[in-house]
Amino acid sequence: MADRKAIIAKLGWDGTSEPTTSGQWVAFAFYLALETAMRKGEILSLRWSDIDFDARHAHLDMTKNGDERDVPLSKAAMTLLRIVRKQEPTAPVVPVRTGHFDKLFRGAKREASLSHIHFHDSRREAATTMAPKLSNVLQLAAITGHKSLSMLQVYYKPKAADLAARLDA
Repeated sequence: MADRKAIIAKLGWDGTSEPTTSGQWVAFAFYLALETAMRKGEILSLRWSDIDFDARHAHLDMTKNGDERDVPLSKAAMTLLRIVRKQEPTAPVVPVRTGHFDKLFRGAKREASLSHIHFHDSRREAATTMAPKLSNVLQLAAITGHKSLSMLQVYYKPKAADLAARLDA
């Protein structure tokens, strides 16, 4: 949590107002990734027409796995998306090009002395946060888009104490 806030602060975003600079958009995308477990490329490919506010999901036409999927949007993800003034349907949700995005994120983590953090780590944090809220690991795989449970295990790292507590519930 502290790492997240440090990176967001270095990117100059308060987490509640509409992003106006490229750095703030990168921070917005990082928060969205933490809420959805989407990859950077998936977020950068999102268009406003891909967001279904009524059904609460984002449609991804093409994922890294070569499949399409609908990513459920939590209340927190919906709040993030509503911060932004909706643009034309074909406009990108996050209007930053990949190369510039990467440069800004690397700079922010360097300035925050968090060189061990990578944008992709947001998938692990999101999966680990989501897992206890779901009834089974197949639901988690559906959200993250993992085709095999062995790949999902790379991202989902439950604490033994948390699992023990669930056994007693």
